[in-house]
Formats: sequence, C-alpha cells, structure tokens
Amino acid sequence: TRVRSSAASDVYKRQSQTCILPGFGCQNLVTSDDVDRISGQLKQNLDSQVSQNLKSQLEGLGANQVGSKVFTTTSATSDPQVGTESQTVTVTMTEQGQVAYFLNHDAQDLARLLLNQQVQKLGPNYILIGSYTQIGQPVVDGVDNSGLVSIKIAAASLVQYQFPPAQLSGIKNAIKGKKIKDAISYMKQQPGVDANTVAIHVTVGDTMPGDIQHMRIKSINPANYPPVQLPKV
Repeated sequence: TRVRSSAASDVYKRQSQTCILPGFGCQNLVTSDDVDRISGQLKQNLDSQVSQNLKSQLEGLGANQVGSKVFTTTSATSDPQVGTESQTVTVTMTEQGQVAYFLNHDAQDLARLLLNQQVQKLGPNYILIGSYTQIGQPVVDGVDNSGLVSIKIAAASLVQYQFPPAQLSGIKNAIKGKKIKDAISYMKQQPGVDANTVAIHVTVGDTMPGDIQHMRIKSINPANYPPVQLPKV
C-alpha cells in the first residue's frame, strides 16, 4: 500500500534584469535561469514538507515504510512567463510524494497465524497460552525486483494441552482393574501427559477400581511456567 502527500508553494519572487545590447540600456526580463534557480530552492523546501507529512501519516497508521520516498513535481508555473519584462517573477510549484508501507498490526496478525499453524503440527488439543504469547515488531528484510517485500518478525509462546472429556473417559476405561504400576505406565504414554508428574492414589490395595465411576482424573497446571523469549531477527 502507498500513502501520498502534496504541497503547493508559497509565493517566491526574484528580481531579474537583463541587458539587451550595450549602450541601449537594460530591461527587466524574466529568464529561464531565474525560474530554474527559484524552482530548485522551492522543490527542496516542498520535498522536506512532503517528507514530514508522509512520516506523520505513517506514524498515525502504525505503518512501516518500505523503500524510499518518491517525489514528483505535478505542476510548475511562473508568473509572468520567461521573456516577459517584469521586475519580479513568481514561481508556483506543486510537489507530490509517495511511499510504500505495510501495517505493523497486519504483520503481527500474520505472525500469530503462522505460530498457530506450528502449534497444530503438534497434534489436536494443543493451544497457545494467550497470556504467554509475544509478537515482536516487524523488520523489512528486503524487496525484490517485482516489489515483493520480505518481512521478518519474531513470535514466541507457550503451548498447553487440553484434555477432551472423551480422552479422560478413555483413560479410565483403559486402566480400570489394572495394577497401579501398569496404570501409571499406560498414562505416561498418553498425549498431553507429563510423564514426570503422573501419580495414582487408591484407598485400598494396589489395583485400580473395576468401575470407572469410582475414578477421578485431575489435570494440574504447572506451578511455574518457563520464560518466553523472543528470538532475535
């Protein structure tokens, strides 16, 4: 996407005096040199104004500039015209600038989408923990000849497994009547289970109940989560 800005000149006046022939006096004629000199100064001032306007627009949009600003003179006139007798000449110029950009929040939304796609590769029931998800600021990596922009952006999060009711019910049915050690071994192999934290408590003996109505499975969240650090780009 591109943003544009334009600015018109203030009145610039310069006095011009040209001698036609020695001995015949001098006339105040407007010359092309006069117009070019004023136009050059005027363009420099206008480009500076337009550049600042573009910068303000990008900041207001929360946008990231891609490439350099391009300035174009859309109109330039002198009053009076070159060759006309006059003590002053006024040059009026309109300058336009444009620059390509992308919105930072668009890039961050895309990074979040790609991060979610990575989570899906882990299997069903894995989700991002929103409070631990971090998305960095996008950085322009390059622009190819066709204008395609490459962006790098860091993204990181923690992933949590959510046990669906069907899985918990299936575990109960699988371990009913088993020895505790066999039940623990089975549970350690199930998706989403931290093998280091599996524990089974029974009131009597070393065998699981034969009725799943007498079982209760409780999932416990970690007391401390590992820190989330954004990779450098």
